[in-house]
Amino acid sequence: MYKRITKLLSITLTLSMLFSATVFAEEPGTIRDMTYEEWLVEQESVSDSASAAESDMEPVKAVSQEQEVSAVAQTHEAESTGNTPLDAILEEKGTYDLKGEVNRDRLAYDVTDSISSDGIMELSAPTADLIPVIYNEESLVNGEISTDTVLVFFYNDTVDDDVTITGRYVDGSAVPYILGEIDGAFVMQITEPGSFELYYQIEDSTGAFSRVVRYSITVVAAAEQYQVFEGSFSSAGASATYNFSIDFSQMDSAAVCLVRKGYVGTSIKVYDESGNQILARATTKRQAKNWGFIDKPSADATVCNYTVVATPNAYESRASDYRIIVGNKNDTELMMSGIENTVLLEQYYEAQNNLQHNDYAPNVGEYWYKYKRESTSVITILSNVDDIRFKILDISSQLKLRT
Repeated sequence: MYKRITKLLSITLTLSMLFSATVFAEEPGTIRDMTYEEWLVEQESVSDSASAAESDMEPVKAVSQEQEVSAVAQTHEAESTGNTPLDAILEEKGTYDLKGEVNRDRLAYDVTDSISSDGIMELSAPTADLIPVIYNEESLVNGEISTDTVLVFFYNDTVDDDVTITGRYVDGSAVPYILGEIDGAFVMQITEPGSFELYYQIEDSTGAFSRVVRYSITVVAAAEQYQVFEGSFSSAGASATYNFSIDFSQMDSAAVCLVRKGYVGTSIKVYDESGNQILARATTKRQAKNWGFIDKPSADATVCNYTVVATPNAYESRASDYRIIVGNKNDTELMMSGIENTVLLEQYYEAQNNLQHNDYAPNVGEYWYKYKRESTSVITILSNVDDIRFKILDISSQLKLRT
């Protein structure tokens, strides 16, 4: 498992550790509905004086303004990004490692209304079709696909005898969320809430293209797994008090995590219902993240109530933001990961004062940092692990500048 450390730009740059892809989408075109035979007649009527470039065009999926698939193979310039070969995407993504088995008989249509398709047209082969399966049903929120839901699309295409499939094509706003492939399928996880569409088309060895099948996918935010408290101090004597509960019927031990999101460290103390202090942690200029554990107080304990008091540690009159996260001990690292836990970095000038130190390199999740770039800025990472991956992003656009 790779060890990772990340840093993030402040005004113009952002540095993180995980790799991602940036995709730009084009607006769908407007076409009219027609049968395949009508389309062929129309193509035959095209003037022989058409340019040579037009003869090098490929069929592509298209959508009307009413967002209905025309189900007609249309032409599109080969260099266009609107008609993406699925093989090229999967070659880049590689094989996706699903930890458990996928139940192909458990169709997504049977467990949620969040995904639908236009259905299979009454056409001769080739016919494009995908069977969507939900890999982790526990991720559904009130029966709806969430940002934690992993979808597996199995190929269910049809071609004539002695004919093979030579190409698969995808388009739509869901395409950037393809993770990779498994045997006979590809894997997708849409990590942003909203409405998405996936268009799918195949080509056979005779050069014939299927009509396009559209899959509409509605995604909601995943259920909040953690309790989060955020704030900023306005003076050296400021303090903040928060109440939280832990359901020990769901876990044997809970984690209380503290992230320094500004330049000022924070101290926290946790008290039980009897007023006993059971935990104390702090962040400093050198250590931006800290955490502690609260074990199940008794074998039959269920919901227990606690209070956490936060105070500034060596307050300064500038950014003093902090973040407190409470959740399952098993999720400790993930609770402190992600862009929401970005840490501000100062220009280094003294090892004992502001050399940013982490107790460990992340095994999962990621560390995000943000800093103001100077003309002479240099990023230095010291580690005792064999492999470190990071990238630098432009904070305004999230575009990768360095890897």
